[in-house]
Amino acid sequence: MKLKVKVNDSPTAHQQLDLWSIPVLEVPVSLPPVPTADPEPATADPGKPEGLTMAQLAKAVRGVKERQITYYHKLGLMPNTALVGNRRMYQPEDVARLKEIVRLHKKGMKLTQIKQRLDG
Repeated sequence: MKLKVKVNDSPTAHQQLDLWSIPVLEVPVSLPPVPTADPEPATADPGKPEGLTMAQLAKAVRGVKERQITYYHKLGLMPNTALVGNRRMYQPEDVARLKEIVRLHKKGMKLTQIKQRLDG
């Protein structure tokens, strides 16, 4: 592939370059990360509490019912969360902890062992 290039901004002076013989300069490009979850709505209600309710948490973790979450609180498996009104509000780390509790319990670990493992 040949390319004509003006030299010294002179309209009469041209030089032919062989583009295949020019070394390629590799420049690293960093792209923004691809979001993995749905972005939060741009218009958040300032009066609305942040986080998930117990019912939403139970739906987020397959096979868990609200009464199990209450039981896990009584055993100390789930940390105390912020109360808004009379409701607990759960954060993403609480969802991850509950998923880990369910996973370990399905593997056959006793709840006391799970508590020691997660807290230790």
